[in-house]
Amino acid sequence: MKPLFFDIFNALRGAKRCAQSFSQLQPEHSEAVDEFTKEIDRIGLELKNDVGVEGESSMLWERATIEAAIVHDLVNFLIKARSYADRVSQRNPEYMVPLKRFQEELQRIQNELLRTIRPGWLSDEE
Repeated sequence: MKPLFFDIFNALRGAKRCAQSFSQLQPEHSEAVDEFTKEIDRIGLELKNDVGVEGESSMLWERATIEAAIVHDLVNFLIKARSYADRVSQRNPEYMVPLKRFQEELQRIQNELLRTIRPGWLSDEE
């Protein structure tokens, strides 16, 4: 997998959302979360400036970031499905063969989609 700048900024956005959710559950840590969020914004802005993101249309950047988030979530759900299949096969050895085949096919289907929608994201080995 060859991540893009969009993936970096999407990951930062996700980390901020998680921190804010944590802050809602643990209000005593809201000050630390606010500081964390400000620092994430600061280093993200520095990176955007360093790589020349301002010159690009912010609308295109936002759209690309949203698209990257969707692809990231899609891949995460597929990873979870393969992981769950692995756990089920460990508890139910009689289903190991079909679950292994399911995992392999799911990986193949995922890679085919990624090669189409995100060319260059995967190495030839994946």
